[in-house]
Amino acid sequence: MSHNLTYEVNFRVRVDTKPGEVVCIVGDTPRLGSWNPKKALQLSRDGHHNDDGETWSRCVKIPELQNVNYRFFCGRIFEAQHEEEACDIIVTQWEANLQPRQITPLAYCTSEDCQVGVAEFGKYDGKKRIDGGWLTGQTEIRLHLYNNPLHFWKTRHQSQSYSVKCTPMDLRYRDCLMDDDDEVSQDCMVTQGPVPVEAAVLNGSKDNDFHEQDRYGMIYEDGDYMVFKAQAFEPEFLGFTLDFYVNNPSASPGYVPKHVGYAYVLPVNIKESKGTKTFPISGLKHRPIGQITFEYLIIKPMFNHECNMEVSYAQHWKRQRRPVDVGHRGMGTSYAESSARLAPVRENTIASLSEAASHGADFVEFDVQLTKDLVPVVYHDFHVALTLRKKRKDDLQLFKVPVRDLTLEQLQALKTHHVIEMSQNKDLNIDTVDAAEIQPFPTLRQLFQSLDPHLGFNIEIKYSMQLKSGTFESEHYNERNAYLDIILKEILEHAGKRRLVLSCFDPDVCTMCRLKQNVYPVTLLTMGVTALWEPYMDIRTHTIPVGANFARAEGLLGINVHTEDLLKDPTLIKKVKDMGLILICWGEDNHDANNITYLKQQGVDGLIYDRISEFGTKENVFKMEKESKLRLLKDMGLISSSSRSSSGSDSDAGSSSERESPPREIMPRLTSSCYNASSPRKELDRSRSMVDAAGNVPARKFSLQASH
Repeated sequence: MSHNLTYEVNFRVRVDTKPGEVVCIVGDTPRLGSWNPKKALQLSRDGHHNDDGETWSRCVKIPELQNVNYRFFCGRIFEAQHEEEACDIIVTQWEANLQPRQITPLAYCTSEDCQVGVAEFGKYDGKKRIDGGWLTGQTEIRLHLYNNPLHFWKTRHQSQSYSVKCTPMDLRYRDCLMDDDDEVSQDCMVTQGPVPVEAAVLNGSKDNDFHEQDRYGMIYEDGDYMVFKAQAFEPEFLGFTLDFYVNNPSASPGYVPKHVGYAYVLPVNIKESKGTKTFPISGLKHRPIGQITFEYLIIKPMFNHECNMEVSYAQHWKRQRRPVDVGHRGMGTSYAESSARLAPVRENTIASLSEAASHGADFVEFDVQLTKDLVPVVYHDFHVALTLRKKRKDDLQLFKVPVRDLTLEQLQALKTHHVIEMSQNKDLNIDTVDAAEIQPFPTLRQLFQSLDPHLGFNIEIKYSMQLKSGTFESEHYNERNAYLDIILKEILEHAGKRRLVLSCFDPDVCTMCRLKQNVYPVTLLTMGVTALWEPYMDIRTHTIPVGANFARAEGLLGINVHTEDLLKDPTLIKKVKDMGLILICWGEDNHDANNITYLKQQGVDGLIYDRISEFGTKENVFKMEKESKLRLLKDMGLISSSSRSSSGSDSDAGSSSERESPPREIMPRLTSSCYNASSPRKELDRSRSMVDAAGNVPARKFSLQASH
């Protein structure tokens, strides 16, 4: 007869939670949800509380000799709409260290120095990393107030400053009307919703991080970029009330701001992924007294793909590593209107990217967008020039077409040119065919499959933005949520163990990439202050300080800035780094060896530049680190000299900006509450003999150690 011995382990953790939050444990066993937060186990409060938070615990039965990896997280749990469905959960914060916690019950229940303790949330193995959650099924709705959005009609109102408070409305109770008039009962209409509204001002020096609102909201001042956000599993029923209060900066403590008006934002008014709306502001006598203009953003969870808690690289970067060298579009720009030096190989092709890798690039930067048949391809510009033959003539001409209006087959079969060539009177030959490796429009999947696995990818997601003049880079662009879902799904399913960073000039795309997945890091691209190009309308891309405030508030890994700004004011490098962000730079100023050396000395984390082969001999830093580890292991006698070389793809070619060979597993200690563990072998034999008359093995009880 075979018997399965189990151990009842008491998992304990101390964490500071917010009202409505619970603490859960998730891990790599079915009992712990197989890393799925919706199937995690909820812990209970122990009643012990100090300045570091409350203690939560739960006893869980673990099979004999089984190593268990796990993490703690905080969240809000909601009952499922149907009995057969799992509960809905919003993850608010979770332990995001690269390696999870690990427990081996038998090994530690028999050790002599076991101690009972309480784990500190997010901290183990000498590291502490806590990250925010992502969209596990809920939708996030945001209201953006900027560019002086409030307009009151009376002159005396225009000279005052105002506080704005955003309150969610659950419209599932919209039929709860009062008998006497059309006013809706406050008890049934205005609720705090499943998740409170959080707010932040993403520029300036105040309220840069998202937090719950004060009683009278937040003060809006000229030049502010104010954001309100809330989440719901049924966004079609989520509306908002905006209340306006007169702000008196010189008022004494205890001053109560005067409520002067309100506006309603209903879900029927905000159906697209992003848009701009203007609504009337009603006074307390229900007459219009002004109007508010705001931009809204709806972020939906990824369709047909769910992330879990097994691993996250979203906040990982090995900061003690030397600055990384990033090949711009591979070997660099191959088209230009000026007489600038061009790359020897066509940009954004497999040949160009491979050539950069062969010259020691740590990462390559390239641009990804969708074709008409929704295939992610690599190409920088929003438009391409097609070679066409004129009617009744043998002359050829170039015709400008949006990339998104052509299928992958058309892009790869038709004779195409860069749009710059339309003004260069280039001799056109429709019969020439380029070699496969220098053909434009390789698919993103082709790059994952064909390039050196040690080569990191800095993927810029292309999305049309509005310029300051009011025009768009490309008109009538794809719907945001579906567009990003397709690209992110391709990355999550085919990137393997490759190091990868996502970036975009559009701040809202960065936010959406951050919330739709929890695996890969995201950086914001900023244009900065320059006369080289027309600036974007979005002020979050205008300066490094504003971009850095945005990145920190949204939980991005860092920012990717125009080098011109850093050369004008090098102190910006330290300011960004002191905020806990990484800093990568790009631009033509990087095509200078002296600037490269100077910026590396100043502490940037990476540089993106052209013609990487011309700036000294390099070797991929990730290959170097791997080979160093292999030599160390050989010297220690842990592997043989015939072990596989570092040229192949293995677990060390990680999919993170900080991926390394897995360190010694973290195994929190256990202590027995029922017997002396002085003799491991004797106690093991004894435990196997403790079988009751029914042939069952009783669970052994242990408690989880906190410190390591």
